[in-house]
Amino acid sequence: MPVGHLLAWNALGAQVAEPPSWLFVIPFVLLLLSVIALPGLIPHLWHSNRFKLALSLVLIALAAPGVALSSTFHAFMEYIAFMAMVGSLFVVAGHIHIEGHWRGKPLSNAILLLTGALMANVLGTTGASMLLIRLLLSTNEWRKHRWHLPVFFIFMVSNTGGLLTPLGDPPLFLGYLSGVPFFWTLKLWPAWLIVNGALLAIFFVIDSWQVRREEPQDLSGRHGLTIQGARNFLFLVGIVAAVLLKGWMGDSTIALLVASGLMGLMALLAYISTSATIRFENGFTWEPVHEVGALFLGLFLTMSPAMELLAFHANSLPITQPWHYFWVTGLLSSFLDNAPTYAVIAVIARTQATPDALNLEGLAADPHGALLLAAICCGAVFMGANTYIGNGPNFMVRTIAVSQGYHMPGFLAYLGLSMLVLGPLYLAVTWILF
Repeated sequence: MPVGHLLAWNALGAQVAEPPSWLFVIPFVLLLLSVIALPGLIPHLWHSNRFKLALSLVLIALAAPGVALSSTFHAFMEYIAFMAMVGSLFVVAGHIHIEGHWRGKPLSNAILLLTGALMANVLGTTGASMLLIRLLLSTNEWRKHRWHLPVFFIFMVSNTGGLLTPLGDPPLFLGYLSGVPFFWTLKLWPAWLIVNGALLAIFFVIDSWQVRREEPQDLSGRHGLTIQGARNFLFLVGIVAAVLLKGWMGDSTIALLVASGLMGLMALLAYISTSATIRFENGFTWEPVHEVGALFLGLFLTMSPAMELLAFHANSLPITQPWHYFWVTGLLSSFLDNAPTYAVIAVIARTQATPDALNLEGLAADPHGALLLAAICCGAVFMGANTYIGNGPNFMVRTIAVSQGYHMPGFLAYLGLSMLVLGPLYLAVTWILF
């Protein structure tokens, strides 16, 4: 997430002086192709996180000559911040054991997804995902036809649910740091309702059909919740506070390190103060965070040339209408990190709609500019669900589901499913709102 270099471009509203060669984009493309192809070609080798880390480091070395040292430093610092937030939420949520005393059925599963989509706006998509994914998986472990459950969880809880506050998703928080009022994103509730309401209805139909395929089961019994490690919710609040503190302190390296250190402290306190029994009951392992750390290190540091080329050619792109911004931001966010994509595209909108504004506050206050900004926000948040690498928690949810015996579709199969389910909803949002 090399936003440091890009934000210097954003603050000035000008392009980078000299873009890198397109050749330096090749390592980033190769990493994407590796994520797509290698799990099927060399599954045993790909399963090793050491192999993923080695691959990332080799591709980073190939891309490094095309990136300024300052950009590489900023990219690495943002990677540290990303892993601090994702890792700390993963650890703290992994030490809260929520046990549902029921067997998953369409109505209870739909309620759980809706709860997660709402919680994503308070705990972030990563926090809500890590807190609830094991509950969804465990209450449905009796089923054979269940592949769709973690997929729709990724759609709603890990992505589309986090549209309403800057805490929900990283690009919205970046907008908040750039001047967008904290509660401005609440205005996006019609888009949130259209997409999440439709996803919930589609899920309920599919889950109802799938549950009819199961052998008859006795689904009676208690319908309560047991929560162990509840005091760790305080550490979740501490992580959210650290995110807000970073916003208050600004975009300096010191602010980033302080906030990241506080998040790490919350994770450490949760780990040392919680019984190992809870980790065992949650099936807690370090595998998901290791996998995300290895792959996203490569993604963050190899995407710099691609983002700088996008910044250089931004003003020449044929983007003028709200629906242009929605689709361009969304499609780029599917494969590039959605936070720097948001940063670059938002400057194009500011330059067009409010050229005299110093930051995004003026864009949010302008009637036409607000529509462009809404399209950018929706594109960045919604279309992060298109691929496993579109948003940080996607890969974690996939890894946790696989570790608990769920069959997850491959990269291309997941992309096809997301386009089949989400594609029509994107068209509906375009037609109704943008």
